Amino acid sequence: MKQLYYQNEYIRAYFDKTNQIFEQIWLPETLSMTNKDYKRISYDIIDLYKKCCPQKVIADLRDLRFMVDPSHEKELAVELNKIALKMMAIVLPENLFSKIDVEETVEMLKKIGLNVEVSYFQTYEKAEEWLNNEFSNDKLDTTF
Repeated sequence: MKQLYYQNEYIRAYFDKTNQIFEQIWLPETLSMTNKDYKRISYDIIDLYKKCCPQKVIADLRDLRFMVDPSHEKELAVELNKIALKMMAIVLPENLFSKIDVEETVEMLKKIGLNVEVSYFQTYEKAEEWLNNEFSNDKLDTTF
């Protein structure tokens, strides 16, 4: 059963102890989020990862309206690698520019050292199924 662990005007975060899944749901209000807000929230979430020790993360970015500042990526990758995350399922935003931004951010994080298996999905349900190893072939092919 998942419990609410973190909430503000931009994000809600839950943790399911039974399945070891940490869930982030980014909200449409991220349109007014600043780089300072994003960095603070990112570190708050990383602190929660350290406390909860999840094996898996689902990041629901369908309503994300914020473009990530690349200057935060290296320190984020370093901090994320300190946590024993194994899998991250990302539900992509519908907006093409946001989708590209998310994919580029993840690829940059991988290039600078993020060591987590990441897959992209169009629906929350498919992402959740992948994390539970039911339909590992349903991830999106993001190669061009």
